Amino acid sequence: MTFKSSREIEGGTAAARGMTYQYRVSAWVAVRILAEAGTSPPWSLPAETTLDWFRCETEDPVDDLLVGTSGGGHVFCQIKHRMYLCKAPNSDFGSALSQCVRHFAAHGYRAEMQPGERALDVRSNRLVIIAGPRSSAPIRVHLVAVLKRLRTFAQGQPLGDAATNKEERRALSVAVSHIKRAWRAEFGTDPSDDEIRSVLCLIYIQVLDVDEGGNEEREAKDLLRGVVLRNPEQADVAWAKLITLCATFAAERSGTDRLGLQRILLDAGIDLRAPQSYREDIERLRRYSGRICKLLSHHAYIQIGPTRLKIRRRCTDELRRVAESASVVVIGEPGAGKSGALYDFIEAVRSDERDFVLLAADRLAAGSLGELREELGLRHDLCEILENWPGGRPAFLVIDALDAARDGLAEKAILDLIRIVVERNARWRVVASIRKFALRYNAELRELFSG
Repeated sequence: MTFKSSREIEGGTAAARGMTYQYRVSAWVAVRILAEAGTSPPWSLPAETTLDWFRCETEDPVDDLLVGTSGGGHVFCQIKHRMYLCKAPNSDFGSALSQCVRHFAAHGYRAEMQPGERALDVRSNRLVIIAGPRSSAPIRVHLVAVLKRLRTFAQGQPLGDAATNKEERRALSVAVSHIKRAWRAEFGTDPSDDEIRSVLCLIYIQVLDVDEGGNEEREAKDLLRGVVLRNPEQADVAWAKLITLCATFAAERSGTDRLGLQRILLDAGIDLRAPQSYREDIERLRRYSGRICKLLSHHAYIQIGPTRLKIRRRCTDELRRVAESASVVVIGEPGAGKSGALYDFIEAVRSDERDFVLLAADRLAAGSLGELREELGLRHDLCEILENWPGGRPAFLVIDALDAARDGLAEKAILDLIRIVVERNARWRVVASIRKFALRYNAELRELFSG
């Protein structure tokens, strides 16, 4: 039989709370990744920056959480549930600063670096120490003020000028002592003031109250309700799912990006809105598709004098069935009714409130995907928009009259689009029409629809 002391039990409980806090911090980051441009970037990153991906438990010295940004930057986070301004080398504070120095060394710092060279670019990279709200005031308040002031200093300005009162001077002194000790252990020499400043300017301290009922937990749920989710009532479920997901990522030493988070939540039955920066493009594609649909509508009817007769095609039901599971090409002789079948297909998926994009090849002049973006008046490439258009059910990219593209370049652009969607996008199905004769002599298209 094994007995544990009260101190061991308390220590184990504290460690468990610390890990739970780490999962919640990671979930808070995941929400901001999902919110994309719908929220301002943390850690004083440039205003247009978004958080794009994250990974838990990395091999870096600052290893709890790595976050990638849209600007190609990296944010390395060390997470402590409760931290105090301690002089002891083995304290949470001393350990975190030692990890920052080792990280600084591991990412390219050299004593012989030339002026203008940087180990980590302070404009796009961050070393962030994240602590809970019960951490001590010298860290939450005084050291935060010192670091913020220090980042505005000119080269050569004394470090001591960053502290303006007794509490700030003590916080700076303890931080510098930890950095000096870690620097000597890493490099075997004492650091200069400029070298100490280089480390401190990369360090950000953020207080996050993501425990149950905490301010940042409420903020995360508000972002989910207002920016991320179609159904705001799913915020609690989505938040709990993200915490559980981050615990799994920590155990597996893995992570994901925005699209991966979207897929996981959609698979869990949580309906999502499109990221904010893609919403305008999605609405523009919806309007464009509506206009093309009206132009195709006459193919679905026969006009006999004043009477308009609807053509009923049994193949439409079969087309819907096949398109639910795979991309498909509709072939036939000229006048066989291919465009009419596509129109009926679109009307059916529209009545089912499914997502679709409709293009008519004979109305497009773009010779590349970039030109196609400009022709459709989009901010992003069409393939990128489709990837960031979330939904829980298959969606359809419908292309009428592939063989009627205006020239070889336009045909090449459309084929490039089809290939990317068929090969890379699990949600979107391509439904295209082409004359039987044209398909016979188009090896690339036969390969794309070989199934």
